[in-house]
Amino acid sequence: MTTIVREKARLDAALIRTQARFVELRSAAGPDPVFSEFAASEIAIELDLSCSAAAAQLKLAHTVIYRLPATLAALEAGAIDLGRARAVVDATDSLSQVHAAAVEEKVLARGGRASHTLFRQALRRAVLAVDPDGAQRRHEKQRRERQVRIGPLDDGMAELWAFLPAAEAQAAYQRIDALARCAGAPDDPRSMDERRADVLTDLLLGRHHDYEPVHIEIGVIVPADTLLGLTDAPGELAGHGPIPAGLARDLACAANATWRRILTDPVDGSLLDVSRRRFPSAALARHVRTRDRTCRFPSCRKPAAACDLDHVQPHADGGTTDPANLLTLCRHHHRMKHGGKWSVSLAGSDGSVTWTSPEKRVHHTSPEPYTDCVPNPEPGLDPPPF
Repeated sequence: MTTIVREKARLDAALIRTQARFVELRSAAGPDPVFSEFAASEIAIELDLSCSAAAAQLKLAHTVIYRLPATLAALEAGAIDLGRARAVVDATDSLSQVHAAAVEEKVLARGGRASHTLFRQALRRAVLAVDPDGAQRRHEKQRRERQVRIGPLDDGMAELWAFLPAAEAQAAYQRIDALARCAGAPDDPRSMDERRADVLTDLLLGRHHDYEPVHIEIGVIVPADTLLGLTDAPGELAGHGPIPAGLARDLACAANATWRRILTDPVDGSLLDVSRRRFPSAALARHVRTRDRTCRFPSCRKPAAACDLDHVQPHADGGTTDPANLLTLCRHHHRMKHGGKWSVSLAGSDGSVTWTSPEKRVHHTSPEPYTDCVPNPEPGLDPPPF
């Protein structure tokens, strides 16, 4: 199966080269557009595409060939697929040639990641790291685009969609989720998804169900020098990913912010310690969830805050309760680990995990280091969040 996927990536790269050559043959005067008005129609009729889809393919090919050669090389080698190549194009669209090359180098050095979502998160971190000056400008532009849309679906259903700033979206979802978990009796037949949908409509339509107030915690990780305004290295919003330095400072300095110290290795960015308060168990859970970010199954992106803490070596068999023996797993992959004939090993407290499938195929995964957000980390600077 892996061989087929790599061969498909190689063929996608060959198609990109062919389409880029076609763009050269149908070049137009001026830099925009790069190809003539009717070029997309020729491609559309050959590939059974709409003209807009054909035009998008031509633009992608031209961009990859002339701006992102390392991405093309990775695609040809089968290190990434076409979806990840498109993600690089999208992430670097507003960057200069130099910054785009820096993003390529930073992200492709660690491969395609275990999923498209993790790869896109790595791209966002790299963009914020190589172009911190433009981060706030891009955030403010996107914030002005916030909106709510509705669209019809089949079977009498509809889709209500919102484009919101990340912190507000995280807080809104946490409130909906917390209220849904408190709603209904123990024998409530509704699934959690159904409960969340019902809570949302109740809130928006003003239906009174005497919902109790709920506590919401938004975790923001921000380097010390960013917090002090010395640099514009990006911060990190738990459950979302990287955010611009200005937004991280605003959230960190909010009136209701609680601060906790995080120590990371100044060389490789791995998590060393999260400050502990009165209750060691809560502090240890906070440490592991901060380190892992998400469920640690390679392709899963369930936020760590919604995951179980699992002993890699069972406690009953002598497993210790410390970072070197704990990892975050969503309930599905937690059950799979114990009942699905998979084996898991944790290399150490840095969170590097090896999964072995029932067919004895080995998959390695490590948490993204926090120094991925910093272009040139300096020894001795520990990034403390609140």
